[in-house]
Amino acid sequence: MDSRITRKELLKKAGQLGLAIAGIELLSNVDLFRTVSRASAAQKSTIVVASKGSTTRMVAQALAKAGGIGKYVKKGSKVVIKPNAAWAMRPEQAANTNPEVIDILIKLCKKAGASSVVAYEHTCDSYPVAFRENGIKAACNKNGIKLISASEKHYYRNIKIPGGKTLKGVNAIKAILDADCYINVPIVKVHSAGIVTICLKNQMGCVFDRAEFHRKGLHKCIADAARVIRPHLCVVDATRILLTRGPRGPGKVKNEHKILVGTDMVALDAYGSNLLGVNPEKVPHIVLANKYGIGRMDLKKVNIINI
Repeated sequence: MDSRITRKELLKKAGQLGLAIAGIELLSNVDLFRTVSRASAAQKSTIVVASKGSTTRMVAQALAKAGGIGKYVKKGSKVVIKPNAAWAMRPEQAANTNPEVIDILIKLCKKAGASSVVAYEHTCDSYPVAFRENGIKAACNKNGIKLISASEKHYYRNIKIPGGKTLKGVNAIKAILDADCYINVPIVKVHSAGIVTICLKNQMGCVFDRAEFHRKGLHKCIADAARVIRPHLCVVDATRILLTRGPRGPGKVKNEHKILVGTDMVALDAYGSNLLGVNPEKVPHIVLANKYGIGRMDLKKVNIINI
């Protein structure tokens, strides 16, 4: 699939959304496309919550209720999946995305006609050990796709952040920036520095220099990066959630038995924070992302569909 967009089409999209044309020529095609997508996504915030049946069934049901995988993955699409696969912990310890979620998601993407599906993670623990222990490499291998450790700089490209407050640019995984469909697949858990880690925080695994985030202000950088690293779809693993000693654990695990599907990272993070017993208004990166118009944290203004 040719993901390039003509200048005429870009300006038409910008006009439809009421964006100011002046200064738009300074943005790259990718930047403008993501700006348009962000404005469009902010107009509609829906979360589908599945809580019955097996993990596989919940993922399939939630995606079907959200319009079907074909709404996001078109025939011939290049799909990139970003799980949380950073830690050398077993699936039941809830430090990483449940490999069962990755397994069914790959199958559904292939069924929808994706021309390629690949998964990326920039691990914190040694990647061969992490990928083996957390079960995500096995799920990928089972379905004939690669799980790539994005530990080397050649996997990244610098992208400017229009309007960035703390970050003016970020080195992000090229395959994610160029994907026809980028799917963010985090687990819901607490985080010692980030308070919670769900959709927004999971995207630090898309970034080469994570230490920069900590030097400049973790929450501010997470929110700034979310201006340009924008998933087409989020499938959130809340089958097991980590309540203490995150992000790595081991800690207290709760079997929440939920799958959340949506496109609004802020709304999904607000919902997930509540599952953890954390007020999203106390999580600075959620508050900032809401302020920047990346999504909506007020769940009263979000269409929540329980199935």
